[in-house]
Amino acid sequence: MISNYKVRYEGRRWEILHGEYAGIEAFALDELQREVQRHLPYVVATRPANGADETTHRIIIGTPESNPLIARLVDAGGIAIPEAAEGYALRAGLDEVGTERRHLVLAGRDPKGVLNAVMEWCSRYNRLTHPIFDRPHDRRQAFDAMPEMQLQEAPAIARRGIWTWGYVIYDYRAFLDAMARLRFNALTIWNDCPPINFATVIDAAHARGIEVIAGFHWGWGMTGLDLTRQADRDAIRRDVVDRYLRDYRHADLDGIYFQTLTEHDTQIMNDGRSTAAVCTELVNEIATELLALDPGLRIEWGLHATSITQHLDDLRALRDEVIITWEDAGALPWSYDPILDQPAPPAKAGSTVAETLALSQQLMRLRPGSEFAMVPKGWTCLSWGTEFENHGPFILGERDREWIAHRAAERRTRWGWVDRAWLRDFSQALEFYRALLAEKPTVATVTALIEDGVIEAGVPVSVRLLAESLWNPRRPDAEILNAAMSPWWDR
Repeated sequence: MISNYKVRYEGRRWEILHGEYAGIEAFALDELQREVQRHLPYVVATRPANGADETTHRIIIGTPESNPLIARLVDAGGIAIPEAAEGYALRAGLDEVGTERRHLVLAGRDPKGVLNAVMEWCSRYNRLTHPIFDRPHDRRQAFDAMPEMQLQEAPAIARRGIWTWGYVIYDYRAFLDAMARLRFNALTIWNDCPPINFATVIDAAHARGIEVIAGFHWGWGMTGLDLTRQADRDAIRRDVVDRYLRDYRHADLDGIYFQTLTEHDTQIMNDGRSTAAVCTELVNEIATELLALDPGLRIEWGLHATSITQHLDDLRALRDEVIITWEDAGALPWSYDPILDQPAPPAKAGSTVAETLALSQQLMRLRPGSEFAMVPKGWTCLSWGTEFENHGPFILGERDREWIAHRAAERRTRWGWVDRAWLRDFSQALEFYRALLAEKPTVATVTALIEDGVIEAGVPVSVRLLAESLWNPRRPDAEILNAAMSPWWDR
C-alpha cells in the first residue's frame, strides 16, 4: 500500500529505544521523552529495543536486564555500570567510529539507576546548551550536535530525601516529581492520622523510586506519663501497637518512624536513670512486640540528641534492628536558622561547627556496623504559632493549583533568605558529609527537614545544593554549585 504520509522534517531523526515500560522505568522514560521532545520539532518515535530502526540516531535507555541493547553494550565493554544500587552509566557521542549516527545511552544498574541517569543527563545537557534557542530548527541542530559525554556514577550517601508533615504536601504528584528530579529516594511523612489516599500516594512514590516511611508518636499527646513507671510504658506500648495494626500494617510502607519523649534537655529522669536508658527500655519493649508481628519491619527512632548526649553509652542496649535517626545534635547542619547570621544551636549540644562535628563523630561511632541516619535542618518549617493544628483523617496533596501558587509566593521571602545563607555556608555542610562518609557507615541516611516549602511549585537553590551534596559530597565545591545552578531547574 502506498502511504500519503508527508515527511516534513527531512534528515536523520532520533528515536528512543527503551526497556521495560513499567514502574520506575516507565516514569524515567516519560521524563526522558518530555525533555527530548522539548528540543526536537518532530514526534520522537519511542519503541521497545527490539524494534530499532538501524538508520536513526538512537537514545537507548534501561537496565541490562530490561534492554538487550544495554546488555550488548555492557558485554562489549562499551559502557561500564557501577555495581552499587542506583548506579548508572551515561554516554553520548558517535554510535560507531566512521559513522554519522549518534547515540545517547542511559543505563542503570537498577530501575532507580535508570531514573538517576535521566535526571543527570537532563541537568547536564541543559547546562551545556543553555540558553534554549527560540527556533525549532536551531534546537534540533543543537540536539543533533549533542556534546560527547561519558559518566559512571553511584550515590555516595545511600538514602537521601525529605522529612515533612504530610499536610503541607499540597500536590503530592508534583512534590514527588521534584524529589525524583533531585535524585532523592526516601520520604518520611509525619501525620496525626494517615491520609485516606495514603495508598495512592505510596504507589506514586514507589513509581519514582522513593521509599515512604510513616511517622507517628510513641507517647506524645498522652498526658501525665512517667516513663520510669512500667504501667505507663505498657500504656504507650499498647497504644503504639494498636495504631500500627489499625493504621499502618496494611499499607505498602517501607517502614515506620517515631519520636518519643526526648525533645528536651533533661538528661536524668526522676528515678535517677538517664533519659537515654529509660527511653531505650521503652523503645525495646515496643519494638520487640512490633518485630514479633513483622520481623522485617524497618523502625526508625527520631532521637533528639539534646537529652542524651551525656549518656550515649546507655543507648548501646538498644535492639540492633532499631535505627536511630538523630536530630538536634548541634549547629550546622543539624540546627541552623538561616535567617540569622550565625547558626543557632540548642543549648548543651555543641555551639560551633567544629564542636558539632566532634559530637556527630561520637554519634557515628556509637553503634559500629549499624546504619547512621540523621535529619539536617535549616530550610523551611511549619507555621507553628499561626497555622498549625493537629488533624484527623484527610486527603493529602490535592490542593487547588491557584492556592498552591499563592502559597509559593508567600514562602518566597523565606526561601530568599534560606538560599542566600546556604550559598554562603554550603561548603561547611559538605565538610560534614565528607566526614560522615569517612566514618564508613554500613548505610547512611539523610532526610532533611523541609516543611511547607512548596517545592512542587519550584525547587529552591538551597534544596538543589542539598541534593547534589548528598549525591556525592566528595566532588569539588564549585562542581556541586554548578550542578545546582543548572538552567534545567528554572523551567
